[in-house]
Amino acid sequence: MVCEHLKSVGKRVTLCDYRVSQIIGTPSPEAIRPFSIPAVDAKYAYTVYEARTGRLVKTFTLPGKEIRCPRNLRDYQRNVVAPLRPDDDERDWRLRPFIEDPR
Repeated sequence: MVCEHLKSVGKRVTLCDYRVSQIIGTPSPEAIRPFSIPAVDAKYAYTVYEARTGRLVKTFTLPGKEIRCPRNLRDYQRNVVAPLRPDDDERDWRLRPFIEDPR
């Protein structure tokens, strides 16, 4: 079993821009105007456990590298940030030994 959690966020890298059509729910009057949320540097922590026993097997961290702006936001989410996400291939490569060697 693998647990992933956001370990830290850093400075702004770019912006994720939104239009009114991307807001879910009843927009507030401010939603009439386009707006942006920051995409920020991030680090993710991974903890690998043996599923049968719950024994801790490995921990590691990965940096966020990919900008993945949320497709839609709720109106109340205007003050959020979009942490950069880890590279999927790098994460999978780090986890592969635990999948291929189930000892």
